[in-house]
Amino acid sequence: MRSSFLTFLAILLTSCQSSQNPRYVITDGHATVRVPIQVIKVGIAVDSKAKTLSEANQDNRAIVLRVFAALKQMGINDSDFVTDRSAAEIDRNYREGFEQPTVSYSGTVTLRQPDRYDELLKSLTDVGKVAVGIAGYSNGELEQYRVQAYNEAFNAAKRDAEMLLAPSGGKVGRVLKVLKSGYDPFERYDNADKEMDQHKSEASYVAAAEAKQDFERIFRRRFFEVSQDATVMFEIQ
Repeated sequence: MRSSFLTFLAILLTSCQSSQNPRYVITDGHATVRVPIQVIKVGIAVDSKAKTLSEANQDNRAIVLRVFAALKQMGINDSDFVTDRSAAEIDRNYREGFEQPTVSYSGTVTLRQPDRYDELLKSLTDVGKVAVGIAGYSNGELEQYRVQAYNEAFNAAKRDAEMLLAPSGGKVGRVLKVLKSGYDPFERYDNADKEMDQHKSEASYVAAAEAKQDFERIFRRRFFEVSQDATVMFEIQ
């Protein structure tokens, strides 16, 4: 419907233009490409609360050091672990006179063997007081898949334009303008996988949480999706 409306509007506007200005048609195309998972970005967070900042810091540091040891035990290189945030703060509730010293730590692990995700999950949550979750997926040839998705979206827009012009005998000419937008979960996990989106509470949990029977099914994903939208303005010949 949107494409048809844009086409009607384009033809209506161009009918009022001089013969020197090209007539055009605007159509939309969409494409989604499945990309094999080669790398999983894993987010790790540790929050420590205590009576004093010093005590909270000691607790947090001890837990984080155990996390480092667990990663090293799995053979994960130091270069594949990045500290995102480390902070000490006091949460204050002035109305109730409440103060809560808190030290927090967060980092990201690049897991280059996706099949070991549940092993890493168990290893880190066994440390205790650690939250672990999928932060994103990637593939070494991701740019090629992005190009593929764009080409498919562009071709879909062109087919739509040809279909709209066929009854009047018009032909699709040169491209006058292209607007594109897309999504892939390279930097962070969002909603690329509907199944994972329905199980957010199971994708991140602490050591006290009980393992779910369907973890194997959820975390044995082999693909993520790259989507591309293209809005194309074609000259009418």
